[in-house]
Parts: sequence; C-alpha cells; structure tokens
Amino acid sequence: MHRLGTVALCGLLVLTGCSAVPGGGDGGASNRTETLTPVAVPETATPVERLAPGLTARGVTDPLALANAHADTLGDRYRFHSNWTVRYRNGSVHARADQTTAAVPGRFRSRITVAGNTGFLTNGATTTVTVWANESVLFERLERGGTSSYRYLGPGTYNGGAGFYSTLRRPIPWRDHYTVFAGVSTRVTDRTVGGDTAPTTYTLVGERLRDPTTFAAATGVREPRNVSLRATVTERGVVRTLALSYEGRLRGGEPVRVTRSVVYREPVGDVSRPPWYRAALNGSRNSRGNVPNPRLAG
Repeated sequence: MHRLGTVALCGLLVLTGCSAVPGGGDGGASNRTETLTPVAVPETATPVERLAPGLTARGVTDPLALANAHADTLGDRYRFHSNWTVRYRNGSVHARADQTTAAVPGRFRSRITVAGNTGFLTNGATTTVTVWANESVLFERLERGGTSSYRYLGPGTYNGGAGFYSTLRRPIPWRDHYTVFAGVSTRVTDRTVGGDTAPTTYTLVGERLRDPTTFAAATGVREPRNVSLRATVTERGVVRTLALSYEGRLRGGEPVRVTRSVVYREPVGDVSRPPWYRAALNGSRNSRGNVPNPRLAG
C-alpha cells in the first residue's frame, strides 16, 4: 500500500509538522489560531500606526492577529502554490516538495509533487499525489515511475474515523503564516497604494530570528542562521506572497540551505471532482493505508 498522499498537506510547511498547514476544520474563521500562544511584544508609550491586523509600521507585532485576519479574509475560497526545498552546500537537492491547492466552500483539490528525502510519500523517487475531497469523502491518485495507484476514503473513515483520518479536512492556510511571523522579526520596507478594486499592500522583510532554539525545534534543522524573509501583506491581512530562506544542519550534521515560498493567486479555478474518481472508488475502497511521519528534514 502506498502512503497516504494527503499527509503531504501537513508536510508542506515552513516549519514542519502537521500543526502548520492542513488539519481539522473547514479552513474558515471557525478554525482560527486561538489555541496558539501569541508572541509577546514589548509595550510602548508611543502610538504606532496600524497598517493591517497585527501589522504596524514597525513590522508584525501580533502574529496571531495577522494569521486570523488572513484566514477570515480568505474564508473558504483561495488558491495557493508553495515550494519547500532543502539543498546541500554543493547545490544538490536533499528534499523538495511542491504543492498547488484550490479550495471553495465544501471541497478542495491539491496536487503535491515530492522528491528526495522528504520523510513522506517517497524514499527518493519523484512522486505526485493529487487529492480531491468534499465534506464527506476523499479521492487520491498517486503517480510514481510511470504507474498510478488510487485510494478512496468514504464517510465512515474520512469523517467518523479515529485518529489521523478524523482530522483530514481542507487545508488551513493561516497556521503557516503564524509560525513564520512568530519565528522571524520583520519590518515594513514599502507600500503599494491600492485603488477601487485593489487593496493597499505592504512589503515586509526580516533577517533576525526571535528565538533560534524554538525555530530549530520546529523546523528540525539545527543551528538556524542567515535567515531571510520577504512577504507582501494586504491592508486586510492577507499574506499574498512569502519567501523564506535559512541555513542550518540536518540531524546528521550535514549543512543545508532551506527555501520556502508561498504565493496566493486569483481566480481560484477549477475545483470539480477529477475524472479519475471512479478508478479511486473502485480500486481502493475505504483504504486506511500507512500514516507516515510528516517531519520534513533530517
């Protein structure tokens, strides 16, 4: 049995682990980050202009507020592309993962391609998983080495099952951004004034970790350093683009450079049920498969 491709939805995070992008809930305001602990920000007696929720002229002062605004504004309709790549010093790839997800109320579709030592889906060979799900069922196609295999999760497993499968729902984009802005200090460097249909957008950069020890524990990359973050945020709190890079060491001690990018695009596009859903339905009924460890590095 191949490993469940939907785990990749948990894996494609700036900071690893299933606590970062997809998980339980419908991805809207009902799944905000209230359970996360906000990063403490020093108080100041001088009022600072608020540019967006959680953002002032001094940078991101409340990662929790920004993450929740991102979720509230997007609601149940969004499309994003993300990339996560780990390279050795000589430029060769240790691991790479690309994901494109489109979501509308009641359903979503994701395509994930991974290669190298990702810790999920593959032991090196390039593998592509396409997932489509609504509020009741999930269909999956896995392509590797010129062959395809399929999996189907029916309502009893997808919605009513215990453990991992009871948490499989549409991707949740705000957790990714909370983790990044909680981990890296930022400042505002530019503003693009909007118009009747386009919002005002702010450019943020960051080169300093708030807490290197916590950042290392979250990413699985030791001794993180040389951090570079660049992001664009709208006045309503939507993180349109995000590019993060940093250096560190894998658990085995090998020096690597990690890059991560996320881009939100419009329009959402097609989220209809894929034409291969019958092959998934007939080829693998309610298959539980094997749940891999979603850690990305090491």
